[in-house]
Amino acid sequence: MLAGLLILVQHYELRLADDVPLIRSLNGLRGEAPEVHVRRYGLTPAGELQLQKMIADPALNPSALDTIFHFVRATRLWTNGLAAALRDRALSVDSRIQGAALFTLTDLPQSTDILAGLAAQKLVPMPESLLNELVKRGHRPTIERRLSQLIDNPTLLAAGEVDFPNSSPLDWIGEIREREVWNKLRRIRGLALDNRHFRVVGTVTAAMAAIDETQLIGSMASQIRKTPKAWRPWQQTGILESRQRVRLALAKTTDFQTVVAKLQMKSTQKRLKIWCEGITDLPALRGFIQQAIGKRDDVVIQPIGGWSELRNPDFPFERLWDGCLDVILIADGDNGRDWNRPGRPLSTDGADLLRRLDAIGVTGFVLQRYGLENYFTRAAVDAVLGAAVAQHFPLADDGKAGDVPGYPKGRNGDIAAAMTLADLSGSDLYDILNEIRKRVEW
Repeated sequence: MLAGLLILVQHYELRLADDVPLIRSLNGLRGEAPEVHVRRYGLTPAGELQLQKMIADPALNPSALDTIFHFVRATRLWTNGLAAALRDRALSVDSRIQGAALFTLTDLPQSTDILAGLAAQKLVPMPESLLNELVKRGHRPTIERRLSQLIDNPTLLAAGEVDFPNSSPLDWIGEIREREVWNKLRRIRGLALDNRHFRVVGTVTAAMAAIDETQLIGSMASQIRKTPKAWRPWQQTGILESRQRVRLALAKTTDFQTVVAKLQMKSTQKRLKIWCEGITDLPALRGFIQQAIGKRDDVVIQPIGGWSELRNPDFPFERLWDGCLDVILIADGDNGRDWNRPGRPLSTDGADLLRRLDAIGVTGFVLQRYGLENYFTRAAVDAVLGAAVAQHFPLADDGKAGDVPGYPKGRNGDIAAAMTLADLSGSDLYDILNEIRKRVEW
């Protein structure tokens, strides 16, 4: 009976006033219905409490616990209560349960403080991967502590001297991007030179180059005397190569951009043209794109005239390429998605559009939500339009901004500008903006 109910909930997108049975179903059934429901409507306090109890239940079988952890990752749920429940599971002496809980925590970007607390406690041993994750996240106290340990303990430093292609226990140093620890990195590099730890020198040098290659040149030059004679040619070559890379980077960011700007004054050719569905989409899309790549003269955004044009069998799609080197088209999900089917697959119009675009080499996207307004956060709407309008946001994926009382679509650009890329993290629009960023960096 429960399985049938879950099918109905998912198919008809029902909102359950009591979602506790939905959460309990994770103990016996695995399916998309709970995930879809929670992504759309969130959890009630009772549902969240039930989820916390199930995570904490020592009698829950490992398979059911895996299902619950998957559910948390898939829905991106994060509250203080759930964080505490996951932390407690990560303190399990059962390595399988601990590993699954840590995997879930590391998949959630809000978990840095929890991970740092787990790393600092002494009751239950934690894997080295936890510290590596904190370094990757730029957790300053962890980075400072680990670097200090290398400075104070020659044995730890020597352990990083492992022959290629084997991995080194000090490979985590390569993830450091914090300028504030520069002096410690420089000191460790000097110690590695003193002790002829060639691989450690290379690892630290690469991290320093990623932080500031210009400053690295000075550090390498000042440590020439520490360098064993047999290594000095390598050190001197490294200094020359770094200087060349710095000069090339400077040329790319200054002189080359000047050349491009001059060429653009004499040519209409653009690096990338981004087509949006309609003219009302233009301000919001422009705001989001500027968050991703800034203001660029070689990128142009144009409306295509709505789904009436996109459906037109006689529309000359090949003309989308006019005056540009690369093309992307972004269509709303209002007509491009089938809102009556689970998972909202492409509608007939959406699938046909992507086929026609693919045939002429144009990259096409159909939003997974009704329109760009469905990506707006309540905070951004509140900042621009006030609390009376903001109370209706964020919209459901299939919600219509036009149904919100007093909503002026002409302010979409201001709302998009009030958001950050982090607000879009985990959405398909975030992935689209990331693709645009990659295209302009090619």
